Amino acid sequence: APAALSEEAEEEGPRPPQGPPPTTWPKARVPAPKREEVDATASPRQRPQEPALEPRLAEPVQIQAETPSPSQARNNPEAEAEDAKKVDVMLQNLEDKVVTAEDEAEKVAILAAPLQMEIIAELQALQMESVRETEKAVKMATVSLGIAQRELDKRNREAQLMAPRAKARAEDAIGKLGERLESAKAKVDEHRNVRKDYELALAAEKDYGELATRLAGGG
Repeated sequence: APAALSEEAEEEGPRPPQGPPPTTWPKARVPAPKREEVDATASPRQRPQEPALEPRLAEPVQIQAETPSPSQARNNPEAEAEDAKKVDVMLQNLEDKVVTAEDEAEKVAILAAPLQMEIIAELQALQMESVRETEKAVKMATVSLGIAQRELDKRNREAQLMAPRAKARAEDAIGKLGERLESAKAKVDEHRNVRKDYELALAAEKDYGELATRLAGGG
């Protein structure tokens, strides 16, 4: 029998040596709990970590090119020459309207001159006529001033669309014409309430005369 076992061992070949039995066994894979199953009271360390969000890239800033002004768009020799001729015509027209307004304002001052004199019986008829004529002149001057002012405003808006040099020239001239127009307006405004002013002066003169008469009689 030992011989037979020896022969079987030789036929099967040498067996590998058997090692010691394993001391640890592979852990079973446990599925991770779903998010809704996690206890809300768990501490941050016990809660599953959420994947970090990828940072969003800032949107590119679009830089728009600055739009040139109407005046800068005409910044060329041809436009300057064309607008220079327009300014010549414009300023002549404005000059005529401002001069008309100045003449009307001067007329008001001339007609109101008798009202600057002393109020006496001999001059009252002349002064009342001066009041009536001055009132008419004030109305005419007011119309002329309004026309000139509207024309100045209109031409100033047109100047903003002209080539740079023509624009600067027009603005400078319009500014000076505007100052002249303001002076004419002030001259007219001085006599705008001419009737009321004269009546007040007449009443004051009458009161003064009565007072002087009483004082003279008492003396």
